[in-house]
Amino acid sequence: MIDLHSHFLPKIDDGARSVNESIAMLEESRKQGVELCIGTPHITIHQENSIRDFLEKRGESIRLLEQKIKETKADVPALLYGAEIFLDNDISAYTDISKLCIENTNCLLVELSPLAYNVSYAEWLYSLTIKGFVPIIAHVERYPYIREFISELSGVNVVYQMNAKSLLKHKWLNFLTEINESGKRVIVASDMHNTGLRKSMLEKARHKLEKKQADIVNEVFYNIAKELIK
Repeated sequence: MIDLHSHFLPKIDDGARSVNESIAMLEESRKQGVELCIGTPHITIHQENSIRDFLEKRGESIRLLEQKIKETKADVPALLYGAEIFLDNDISAYTDISKLCIENTNCLLVELSPLAYNVSYAEWLYSLTIKGFVPIIAHVERYPYIREFISELSGVNVVYQMNAKSLLKHKWLNFLTEINESGKRVIVASDMHNTGLRKSMLEKARHKLEKKQADIVNEVFYNIAKELIK
């Protein structure tokens, strides 16, 4: 499996609280069958300095984690880094926005408001695609307006991401198959934040989907993400 959305980097957002917790999260991820895990800490951009400051903090967090992995010889997945960007303005306007892409890709993980629909969302996402980016919309099941939004985005090159934990409920398992059957790209990721209530549930979600629709399991847990990161 490829985990395209996670918060294992230590002491940078509401994810791992320590380097040791980071290691524990990644070791568990490896046990569940994840071969590549992408760290996507939160960022809200309101000026170019926001990106620069974030990259400095992320760099230090990466350094601490990778040093600990080397020292302990921990068995963890391969690691890449990106960001989870709160979409509250036209982020395509920032000249450094490409630095927040998942490493070596043109993919940007973006988070929408869980409360109110912003009428500019479709325009902002379209602007990103015009500039060559592929927006990945994080945990789409959280947005009460998501069905109308998916319809509005028809023809726009976006990818939809669902959280593994949500798939343990039939409602969201059915929603995933609904998106897939409509011809849109959807991937499953952990969005793990810790080793407790927000731990990775990828293995359980995979088994759940295998029972319902085994023919799409490899697509949503691996193949589509692999194509994005080629």
